[in-house]
This record gives sequence, C-alpha cells and structure tokens, in this order.
Amino acid sequence: MSEAVVQPQNAKSQQHYCAEFEGEYDAPKWANRHELIVLRKVLLQEELAVKVKGELQFGQSCKNMPHEIKVQGKLSRGPKMTEWARKKSPRAQKCIKDEEKGFAISPVCMWVAEHQAAALNDADLKITVSICCISMLIPRCK
Repeated sequence: MSEAVVQPQNAKSQQHYCAEFEGEYDAPKWANRHELIVLRKVLLQEELAVKVKGELQFGQSCKNMPHEIKVQGKLSRGPKMTEWARKKSPRAQKCIKDEEKGFAISPVCMWVAEHQAAALNDADLKITVSICCISMLIPRCK
C-alpha cells in the first residue's frame, strides 16, 4: 500500500488531493512471466487466468478519502490469442522452426512466451465507483 500527496503547480486554482491504491492478483504459480524457463508450450497447455482485486480511494486529504473505485474480476488469455501464440503469429512460426532445430530457448521463443503465450487479453471485471460529490469542485461531501 502506498500513499501520495499531489502538490498543485498553482495553489490559487488547484486543490490538494490524496490517493491510496491497494491491489492484489492471484496468478498460477507456474505462469510467472519473469521465469521464462516455463516456455511457450507450458504456458499454452492450460487456460491462463489471473484473479485481480484493486481499490483506489481518494479525497482532498489523506485523513478523509470519501471517493472510492473498486475493481474485482478475472483477466485471461482468450482462445484466439492462444491459437495465435501457438502457431499463427509470425514469431510463433519462427519459434516452431527454432524448436525443430533444437533451440527451444531462442530469443524469439522467449519473446513469444513472454509477450504472446503469457498475454492476458480478455477481462471479466466488476467496477464499482463511489463518488460522494457530483463535482470535485464542491468543497465538502456529506
């Protein structure tokens, strides 16, 4: 969790605000995109989905943050992206040729694993917004 206070450039026309974000995600342990020893074939064997949860609170001061945005749901790799990363993209086709030559960890295969096989391109999210004022220009919320 982190806290940030934004200082306006022109104090006469802008107000101080505070924002706080807290989030988490739950990804399969084998699908860590930073451990690319798990290559494209392993990533593409199963459905790839990540649960996400986040909450942003903000207001005029860090003690009173009445505005809130919550996000909860799942990010996943869709079937078209899976097929693209398996064999349809030009880089996946080059990776297949590299693998046939015995170079399963060639730079192009590593790129496909990180950028295509590990891609999350479908979102099923619920977003809840609680803003206590109609306009941020209203100085106090009740």
